[in-house]
Amino acid sequence: MSIEEYKQSVKPGSRKDSLGHLIAARDEDSGAGLSDEELAANAAVFLLAGTYLRSFDGPDMQGVDTTGTALSYIAYALNGRPELFTLMAKELSQYNDIDSLSSIELEQLPLLNAVIKEALRLWPPAPSTTARKTPAPGTTFGGYFIPPDV
Repeated sequence: MSIEEYKQSVKPGSRKDSLGHLIAARDEDSGAGLSDEELAANAAVFLLAGTYLRSFDGPDMQGVDTTGTALSYIAYALNGRPELFTLMAKELSQYNDIDSLSSIELEQLPLLNAVIKEALRLWPPAPSTTARKTPAPGTTFGGYFIPPDV
């Protein structure tokens, strides 16, 4: 079933599946919904991540818990680098109320984002067929030498 067929056959708000929630989602400022291309891309993310959400109303999930896996690897990485944990805590300490940080503010925290991206690079929580190690004899990227098997 295509996204267009889904939209035509399902009464708005009647489905509690992930696609139904994506279709119902609206931008807070503009009120615009996702385009069909954006809906397809988001649906592919759910599918490729191995997570099938039957309901957003509770812990009714089957598949791989990619968010929990990613957070576990981030905690693992920080546990092995206490100096990095200290620097990241200092970066976050500039905010009085971490719970109220917006996504725009979070995107502007360079160390936090570097830690997240590196943990996802080293330990991707979703299966991938892309090679994750530098081939022998190593390579140079951005002026930095990266040894083999990294």
